[in-house]
Amino acid sequence: MRACDPCRTSAHRHASHCSTGLHTAPVPRRCCAARYHHVGRNVRRRVFTAPRIQFRCWRRQPLNVCVSITGETSKPWKRRFRLTSPRRRANDRPLLSTQVTHVITGLTTGGAERVLLKLLEASDRSRYTPAVVSLMDEGAIGKRIRALDVPVHCLGMRRSVPSLAHFRRLRSMVADTGPDIVQGWMYHGNIAAQFTRPRNSRLIWGIHQSITDLGNEKPLTRLLVRLGRWTQSGVDAIVFCSARSAQQHAALGYSVARSRIIANGVDTLHYHPSCTSGSDLRRELGLEAGSLLVGHAARYHPMKNHRGLLEAFAMTESNARLLLMGPEVDESNRDLMQQILRLGLNDRVLLLGERTDLWRLMPLFDLYVSASSWGEAMPMVLLEAMSCGVPCVTTDVGDSAHLVGDTGRVVAPDAGDALAGALRELLGSDTGRRAELGQRARQRVVEHFSLQQMTQRYCGLYDELHSI
Repeated sequence: MRACDPCRTSAHRHASHCSTGLHTAPVPRRCCAARYHHVGRNVRRRVFTAPRIQFRCWRRQPLNVCVSITGETSKPWKRRFRLTSPRRRANDRPLLSTQVTHVITGLTTGGAERVLLKLLEASDRSRYTPAVVSLMDEGAIGKRIRALDVPVHCLGMRRSVPSLAHFRRLRSMVADTGPDIVQGWMYHGNIAAQFTRPRNSRLIWGIHQSITDLGNEKPLTRLLVRLGRWTQSGVDAIVFCSARSAQQHAALGYSVARSRIIANGVDTLHYHPSCTSGSDLRRELGLEAGSLLVGHAARYHPMKNHRGLLEAFAMTESNARLLLMGPEVDESNRDLMQQILRLGLNDRVLLLGERTDLWRLMPLFDLYVSASSWGEAMPMVLLEAMSCGVPCVTTDVGDSAHLVGDTGRVVAPDAGDALAGALRELLGSDTGRRAELGQRARQRVVEHFSLQQMTQRYCGLYDELHSI
């Protein structure tokens, strides 16, 4: 039945509406569907049975709601009525899929952004309805999320302190998605989700960074980390992708009771060892057949330590080639080009820029290297390289050492000589030795860091919070 037709009374006007289709309205003077009568200021006692009725709006689908009574009093005419959705009742089975709204800083190519993309790809849409709100622009990842038929809303902020107008717009964007759960991603997205989520929704923070020293971070990031400690009382769960990151944040005052560790996962069917020699791809990139290839994928940022990587690579064998990929990692980056020319590596380093076909490039490498100085929690690129059967050399930042285990080499951050020694050791090994390490690396990812395992843990958390 429609909300207005059965009663034919002006008292049953729609008062307000939300994006889920639930329309609240004043109690009608006479409504047979609700099984109660409202006559003047007197209400018959037999009507307080909280029956289920159904409302329909011209712009929404039908939604079952429940009339319940609040404010018990000896004077029936002072009892108050409200409309509540059955899925807000603790012991009731959800009538609709869970709406999960993700609030993220931006959607340029990065580790956390790619984790979000993979989570959306693997989630069951019949159970979880996603939406994404980006504080900045759409970026490369945003286009791929839209291709999944997931709505993407962009605030269009610049890298500055948000204004009151930004706050109001963001609050409206989040409310329009009608979230049951709001999930923040990274510090900026967490705080934005905290202050813009609807009151009746659950809140998850996602932290995808380790903190060795707050002094390495930008002033705004330091402020947000401290603000998170002060405002975490309203958070239902804080998800860390790394155990070390959880420990570091606990030392900063973040709640241990709310902390959950959900390791990143990779699609092992998509990232797998290549059955071909890669000769076509080598020709495409202009690489000679016998050269050893070392891969590195990261945005250009001091924490990624491109300078230290280039200096270490300059100490390796001359027949090795270093392939650098990532945003701003191309010939237009004057600072990077000057470092390459200063070290005399212009013939040994290839700049590929931002790539969306890492699944195609990873199996080509003989070795993958991560030289980050700080900030990493659980690098997705390490997982992808290992899933493709490529042995890795990494610095001991975040959970990188735990991830690689005994399938590669781990060195201290900013230890150039140790990094060069690890590269020389594995590049100097025979092909069989590297292949053995690569097989063990893939097996480790399949057993402990698959996309299916990560998705199940996130969905389990959604179900847990939605049932509260």
